Amino acid sequence: MRHTRCGLLAVVICSVLVACGGGGGGSVVGGSGGSSPYTGIQAPAEISNQNAVEIVSSALSGADMGTTSAIVPLSAETRKIDFSGSPIPLTTNIASSIRTVITSLPVLNSVAPSYSSPRPLFSETGSFPDPYGIGSLSYNITIDEVTYNFSGSLTYNNFHFYLDSYINGTVSISGYSDQYFRLQTYTISSSGITYVLEGQPLSILAFSYTESVTFDSTGFPITYDTTMTYYVKDDITGKVSWVDHYTIHQEQINSSTVSASISGRFYHPNYGYVDIVTVQPFISDYLGSYYPYSGILIFTGANNKSAKLTVLDSTNVLLEVDSDGNGTYEYSQVLPWGSIM
Repeated sequence: MRHTRCGLLAVVICSVLVACGGGGGGSVVGGSGGSSPYTGIQAPAEISNQNAVEIVSSALSGADMGTTSAIVPLSAETRKIDFSGSPIPLTTNIASSIRTVITSLPVLNSVAPSYSSPRPLFSETGSFPDPYGIGSLSYNITIDEVTYNFSGSLTYNNFHFYLDSYINGTVSISGYSDQYFRLQTYTISSSGITYVLEGQPLSILAFSYTESVTFDSTGFPITYDTTMTYYVKDDITGKVSWVDHYTIHQEQINSSTVSASISGRFYHPNYGYVDIVTVQPFISDYLGSYYPYSGILIFTGANNKSAKLTVLDSTNVLLEVDSDGNGTYEYSQVLPWGSIM
């Protein structure tokens, strides 16, 4: 099971379209009066042997709740509301909700009334329960059957993705699909929702997330391009983490193998920010092991100080630290994947 860490969650939601590119310069998603909800250290992080594990783990936890599908990829078949197995990231669940709503609209149902020609604009409202019969999700969607553009909102009322993980609040959505109602590009945003992850309460103060998908000739998704920015407050410690313009490119290599490249800036409330670049994409087999079996990421902070994460296999990673910025990694440690994610 993935870990959440009090005060350092880097966290939550595959989100974005606030801008492109990693290492962004402080654009704000939401926030009162245009100000950032982030109140932690805003300088580059002083990476050391002592804090490197926490910083890297937190930056990847930002991937854990938001971008984990880039690290622990989900097949096209599992990118739906299928709540078995290991926890699926919040935004992936929200995206799954959108797919479920769009593909289950009455206009697409075989028992729904047939129309002689596409309707330029129509709206659908409805709701359905969560898998546990505890909460519900309601939707209000407007769709143009000519252009396949859609927009609207999803409102989660104590909606449980798992017995110990649930969401409350409203998200705005917009995007377009192809004629088969496969989502091509969509954006999710919200100025604030609450989320309980594995029993831990979090407030998502603001987020924006955009994903674009391409398909092969058979309709199978082959690439996912995601950009996101979000702020998450740990409601126990009161500290806020900031995932700033994370970009993720995922590409299907074969029927079970996917590669993922990640870049962006992560702000840790206690240490400041690090910039993340992919040296070698993560490679994962989602029909086999849970974690990637190869890949290299570098996390850079103040004065060229950096941490390098090399995936040794689907069980272990090598963490190296250059604590003086001279380009040489003086410290190294082999860690199990489960201690990082």
